[in-house]
Amino acid sequence: MTSDRRWFRVNRKIKRLIKYLSACVLRIISRVLYIFPIKNNRVLFTAYDGQHVCCNPKAIFEYMIQNYPGRFEYIWTLNDDKELQGYQHENVTAVRMRSLKFYYMKATSKVCVCNAGSFPELPLRKSQFQINTHHGGGAYKTAGAAIKGANSKTNLKKLQWDAENTSIYLSSSRYFTEEVVRKQKCFAGEVYEYGMPRNDVIIKNQEQLFREKVYKHYGLSSDCRVVLYAPTYRDAGNIYEPIDIDAVIVALKEQFGGNWVCLMRMHYLGSTKKEKSSVISATDYPDMQELLAASDVLISDYSSSIWDFSFTGRPCLLYTPDVDLYVEKRGLDTPINTWGFPVCKTNTSLCNQILHWDGNAYKKKMAEHHNRLGSCETGKATEMISKRIYKECFKES
Repeated sequence: MTSDRRWFRVNRKIKRLIKYLSACVLRIISRVLYIFPIKNNRVLFTAYDGQHVCCNPKAIFEYMIQNYPGRFEYIWTLNDDKELQGYQHENVTAVRMRSLKFYYMKATSKVCVCNAGSFPELPLRKSQFQINTHHGGGAYKTAGAAIKGANSKTNLKKLQWDAENTSIYLSSSRYFTEEVVRKQKCFAGEVYEYGMPRNDVIIKNQEQLFREKVYKHYGLSSDCRVVLYAPTYRDAGNIYEPIDIDAVIVALKEQFGGNWVCLMRMHYLGSTKKEKSSVISATDYPDMQELLAASDVLISDYSSSIWDFSFTGRPCLLYTPDVDLYVEKRGLDTPINTWGFPVCKTNTSLCNQILHWDGNAYKKKMAEHHNRLGSCETGKATEMISKRIYKECFKES
């Protein structure tokens, strides 16, 4: 092992330790906030630790604003409150993540909704209710306790903390419930097998507004077709052959016709390095679901976005030149050859799969994939979980 790599690992462990110790101190200090009463109509949201207004919490939030006008006070925890500029409602407030106001709002909210682990530092009060929507469907890359090499005391304590401070977990499939929520997340509580709220618009075929929004944002003409390249997060040191976007676009034009543009979206935990000039960077676009709605083709790898996109019926291909290394380092919930998507280890293979695309065979494989995992996606997830929030706040049956 090189000295640089050894230092990287040591530095990462030190940062994790400092973060954990800081959290412990904050938990002690913040308990003083428990003298304030809980406000029964206050609902607190966060996505990806305050990065954006997006994902499942956003879908629930927007449904509640539309269907329960004036009944709730909505709090969004964000790193940048500009994210809420599109929501001009008097009962919607942004608070900065880990600010004093955040701790106060967290301590006094009746319901908390998150998508990436429990809210930090503050334990759940007895009369509070927390929903973990998770941020991925299907059963692809491992998570939680199942990640290879992740069973350190710090990580296991984090999993235990999340499990103890969660009231309900949302699940996209029966397989996800048993193999991910129960085993990997170590959660023994109530699981709602409603599907992902963010997928409701896809299941109901109501994507047009999202598509128009993305096209307007990037200045795309209405006759333009979009291929979205969205790889998942990889640990430092994973080196593999980069995708040849130019060759992919040539293949797409030959097979499907039309003018094509590529949007490239990196994982929220991943690299932010400058991408090729031949593609449009969508890494900073706040809502992945809107990008999926706007895309005619998705190219990904082990990301759960392939689960969401599989319900559109549009082509999805996996570019996985590092699959052997990824399985060795991270691990997969299920063998990649059972997912139903074309698996391509080289750019040549990727382009050949596009050139010989069989839409009917692909849709049949997707139906089999959904059935194999026991899909719970019905298009009603947002409605069902919002009703549960209403019931919890106002104790109505």
